[in-house]
Amino acid sequence: MIRAWNAARTVITEAFAPVQRPALEEFKEIWKHVSDLIIHCEQHDDTNVLSTSIPKCIDRLVEILCAEEKAFEGEAGPCMEYMYTSKIIKMIVTMGTQDAPEGMLPVALSMLHKLLGNMTQPMLAHREVFPFLQQLLRRCIDISDDAETSDDVCMEIATFVCAICSQLNSNPNFAELFIEEEKSGETVDSKQMYPRFLVLALATNLLKCNHAETARLAHEATALCFHLENTSVKDLLTSNNPVFSALMDLLLATYADLPQHTSQAHPILINTVLSFVLRKPSISWQSRRSTDLEPESVVRPLYLLLEETEFICHLMSSAFYASYVESFQESFAIHFLRPILESKLLQGSEDAADIAICYLTMLVNFVQSDLLLDTIAQNILSGAIGPVMISRCDDLSEQLSITTLRFFVTLLARHNEIAFHLLIGQHITSDESSQSIQLKPREAIDRLGDIVPSHLCTDMSDSSSRIYFETVLNEMQKGMEASRRWKKMLEQDALLSYRFSGTFLQLLLSRLSRLFDQSYDINVLVTTVLMRILQHPVPAIRRSLLLRDGKESLLTSLERLNSELLNRAMRLPDIEAKLKFFRSEVMSGSYPSDDNASFYLTIILVEELVKELVAVVLIDANDVILA
Repeated sequence: MIRAWNAARTVITEAFAPVQRPALEEFKEIWKHVSDLIIHCEQHDDTNVLSTSIPKCIDRLVEILCAEEKAFEGEAGPCMEYMYTSKIIKMIVTMGTQDAPEGMLPVALSMLHKLLGNMTQPMLAHREVFPFLQQLLRRCIDISDDAETSDDVCMEIATFVCAICSQLNSNPNFAELFIEEEKSGETVDSKQMYPRFLVLALATNLLKCNHAETARLAHEATALCFHLENTSVKDLLTSNNPVFSALMDLLLATYADLPQHTSQAHPILINTVLSFVLRKPSISWQSRRSTDLEPESVVRPLYLLLEETEFICHLMSSAFYASYVESFQESFAIHFLRPILESKLLQGSEDAADIAICYLTMLVNFVQSDLLLDTIAQNILSGAIGPVMISRCDDLSEQLSITTLRFFVTLLARHNEIAFHLLIGQHITSDESSQSIQLKPREAIDRLGDIVPSHLCTDMSDSSSRIYFETVLNEMQKGMEASRRWKKMLEQDALLSYRFSGTFLQLLLSRLSRLFDQSYDINVLVTTVLMRILQHPVPAIRRSLLLRDGKESLLTSLERLNSELLNRAMRLPDIEAKLKFFRSEVMSGSYPSDDNASFYLTIILVEELVKELVAVVLIDANDVILA
């Protein structure tokens, strides 16, 4: 009885179970349904394709093709062959490029990006695929420049071009299929032919899109293009191709959205820039943190600028060919840096120069690519710009002097060889002067200890000196590690005696001689710049500035301050108690108000500077870093 019941149940279940149709039969049926709906839409102009079941049907076709490929272990099956022989892609793309009936463009883009993104077989090279991809790419390039193109369509285009780029990275040889000659000019005689890489042309067009996800996908597609291993693409991109200038024009446009005068800048923006100068922000072109900010946010343009800068650094570090990097450096200098430097630093007002240097300081601290940093240093410190930048360190405007000194503190902290060479290294000469006396380390340390009289010192503990020694040692080790490639400079350092001069160093020593006549903020920056120079992996400069007795010696310049310090200190009552009070307040993070506050703070600053210089002499004398 039980056996009969089970048999009956099996028969009933099979009778009501859905019939498993062959995949090809279902594929043909769905395509026929899509064709009928398209005809209906063509006959009824008020019917949009997207409001019908066509998108779902197209998705089902793609699912069938993917399942078939999996079943056939990566080979083309009957459904794929039917799609090719029936020229389905051709029909979909033809209607999509014309967007007729209305809504066919996003349908065509969706179908192709899902096919290319999910199929493992190399579809790009098939004769029933790549000609129509080219056709659709051309159409997308045209409409991507149209401001009326909706965000949804732009995102479909970006997803489509990303899918092609992913396929090309798996099959780099297919990239040549998407290189074509483009005509330019108005008359037949004036027409010129130049090649363009359709995929990259479309991706760069979408970079400036306001829609966050579209912009992210466009950046991703652009990065994939530069990672391609294809000599034809390489030759095209490095032969005066406009794509590099287009990327830099976008960077310059984001810069132009920032306030161009300090008086126009919101305090929040200024504070954000200064915080990014002190601490490198965690901003990436992939995370697009700018999208989390309101469109009217005062700091949004700043985030956009840093995202685009980080993207350029990423392209330079991941580019497959070294020639791309050279093109990026050249384009960055010509299309981004020079327009800013010439318009703001050479021709602009003090207000414009001040905020421009603030932005440049932030970029120097932010850029990850050493080669891009080389480009920044080369263009800012050479030619007509270099002397102007150096002179700004001693400008009539104290604010501009502070901003410029802060720039050099940041640049020298990166231990960039080009920056050091242009500021210091190119001014090295052999010291054969009889007026220059070489000192022993012990002599230099004793003379440094006399600069601030013991009764005016506020911290003479051994623990303090040890902390300064460890801090300076750590910074000098960082400098040595960051400057391993400074072969030439380190080899030259085998000579015993060098003389360092140059406008930059002379200006710093001049400002150092005026410490008691300047603001405390200026003094902190001047001494910090000097310490940054001494922390570079060139012992010769430390010997020249600290172990040489001459008019261009840092030691001599500091000793000149000693007499001025004593003369002023004698005229102030209770100066010892005042100095100790100021040190305790400064250590707690507050700055007391007093008519002589700047003088007291500068004495403390010189005391701290002397401890750092003593540490430098001891480190070199004992070869601590080399050990």
